[in-house]
Amino acid sequence: MNATRAALATGGGTGIGAATAEGPAALADCLRKAAKAGRRPNQTVAGGSAKLEGGASMVRIRLRPYHPTYVIAHYGSSVPEGSRARGAFEEIQRKLRENPLHEMEIELVQEHDDACAGCKFRREAEGGSVWGERHTCVSAEDPQVVAAVNRTNEKVFRLLGLGYGSVIRLPELVRLLADRIPVLDDGMLGGMSFQEAYQKGLEALAERASWTAERQGEGAPNEQQGRPMD
Repeated sequence: MNATRAALATGGGTGIGAATAEGPAALADCLRKAAKAGRRPNQTVAGGSAKLEGGASMVRIRLRPYHPTYVIAHYGSSVPEGSRARGAFEEIQRKLRENPLHEMEIELVQEHDDACAGCKFRREAEGGSVWGERHTCVSAEDPQVVAAVNRTNEKVFRLLGLGYGSVIRLPELVRLLADRIPVLDDGMLGGMSFQEAYQKGLEALAERASWTAERQGEGAPNEQQGRPMD
């Protein structure tokens, strides 16, 4: 177990399930470098994607607030075969692995997101649903599920300091999650069965973003230069 994983295993943050002892300095340094690669003001964007220097577009992934922990766990392991939205989650993983992290951003939304796009329970509905226009699903038709989702979303916002419409670069989101939601002791966020994969995903993304920041300091544009993508 390397220093970064050891720090994550101790829950070196202040959010859900955080341990009282702080993690080793190695994790703090790794996450600081990750933030350097991805920090920008959180903001609400009406549409489109931000532009990078040279005119390139950011790669944006739209997620409900309770979905990023799943995406990170999938990065640390794989998308479970039984996932109701396996195809869509695998497409998100493809984007994570094929794009520089500092060129990726997450938009937090209330309606159907990029993961829901491939859900086998999603279907067209002329009147829409609580999850958005033109579509519904079994969860939208269960008041208890809707209430549970809303409670979890609000908890995530409270811990991360974000809200619906927030757009945040992926390395900065990884830093926030590692610090404030280090342990998945909430079933709506994946639960403890996802914990090992989540820790591995946090570690891998933090180290990848940290390496990018170091290379940028040496004049390299991104992690694709001189290093294979995961």
